[in-house]
Amino acid sequence: MISQAFVRAPALPFAPVADGSSALVVTDEPPLVAPPAAPPGCSLERPVRTINVGDGPLSFATAAAGARSLLAISTSETSALLVTRSDGTLEALAPPFPRGTALSASGAASSMTIGWTIVATARLARAALATIDEAGGVRAFALDAVYSPVMTDVACARVDRGVRCAFAITDRDEFESVDGLEGGRMRLFSFDPRARGEALELERSSPVVGVRGSTIIDPVLPTASVIRDGGLARTVTDGGLESVDPRTLELATIGSSDRAVELRATAPTAASCQPAQWTLSFVETSRFASSARARIADAGATVIATVDARPRGVRLRSSGADGASPTVLWLDAPQCSERLFVIRANRRGQTVALTSATEFDAAADRALLSIAWREGDRVRWARYRCP
Repeated sequence: MISQAFVRAPALPFAPVADGSSALVVTDEPPLVAPPAAPPGCSLERPVRTINVGDGPLSFATAAAGARSLLAISTSETSALLVTRSDGTLEALAPPFPRGTALSASGAASSMTIGWTIVATARLARAALATIDEAGGVRAFALDAVYSPVMTDVACARVDRGVRCAFAITDRDEFESVDGLEGGRMRLFSFDPRARGEALELERSSPVVGVRGSTIIDPVLPTASVIRDGGLARTVTDGGLESVDPRTLELATIGSSDRAVELRATAPTAASCQPAQWTLSFVETSRFASSARARIADAGATVIATVDARPRGVRLRSSGADGASPTVLWLDAPQCSERLFVIRANRRGQTVALTSATEFDAAADRALLSIAWREGDRVRWARYRCP
C-alpha cells in the first residue's frame, strides 16, 4: 500500500465554496401528513423533514453516524448540508461542495464523510471529500489533479474502537488511455476520518484496469464491486477482479459475512415487465468459509419478494443494535408502472412498502437508519430506530 495525502481544500485554487444553501428551505412535516411506513422491527422518529427542490436535476445523499444523521443536497442552483443531532434538532452547516455536484456520503460512530468531484475546467478535476465531527466541524480536503479523477462512492464502518472510511476514484471518460492503460483505471483509498492536521493520510490500493464506476463493499479491507461486461465483479487485494453470480444486484460485507441481493427470473421466458415473474433473493455466504475469494453461492438464498420489473437502486445496509441485521431497500414499480415507484424494505424476513418515490438513498449505523427520497418537487428525509 502507498501512502498519499489529501490536502486541506482552503490551500487549493479550486477549493469548494459555500453556495447559497439558504435557498433550500427545510420544514418539519405536521402530524396530520401521512408518514412513511417503517421497515419491519423499526420505528419512525418524528419529525419527517421536507426540502423543496423544484423539478430540475439534483444529487442528494444521506449518512448515519451514532445518533446523528446527515443529508447533503446539490441542485443546479444551490447546495445544502443538514445534520440532525441526537436530540432531533436540525443544524444547517455551510456546504463545502458546490452546486451541480454528484454526492456520496457515509458515516459511522462519531464521524461522517461526504465525497464529490471538483470540476475546474473541461479537462481538469479534483476528487474531494469533507469530514464532519461530533461538534459539527467540517474539514474539506482535495486530491491533486492526477488523471482528472472522479469520486464515485464513499463508505465508512466501525473497526475496533475507531472508524475506517474508503472511497473509489476512476478516470474521467475523456481520459480513456492513461500510460497505455485502455479503458481507464480505478483505485480504492482508505483513511481514518478522525485524523487531525492539514493533510489526510490515505492508503492507496493497487489500480484495477479496464473498469469504471464502483460501489464500496467493505471499507475496512477495502473492497468494491464494479460493473464489468454487463455484470458485477469484486476487487481483490492484488488489483485483480473476481466474478460474482451474474444475477447479483448488490453486494455488502456485514460482520464476517458477504451478503448479496440477487434477481432471478421465475420462468425461462419471463419478460422484463411481466407481473410476478421475478424473484428477489437475499444470499449469505461466509467469506471465511473457504477463501477470501469464495463466490456467492446459491446455497442459503432466501426469497424476500416477487416483483413485476427489475428493481431500481437496491441498497443493502447493516442495522440493529450490533449492526448485524441486514436491511434491503429497493424501488419497485407496481404492475410495471412507468410513473409510480415505491420504496420497499425487507428486514428480519418481512417486506413492507414504505412510501412512493422516484429515487432514494439510505444509510445505517447500528440502530439508526436514515432514508432520503425524492417525491415530485421535494426531498423527504426520515430517521428510524431499528433495534
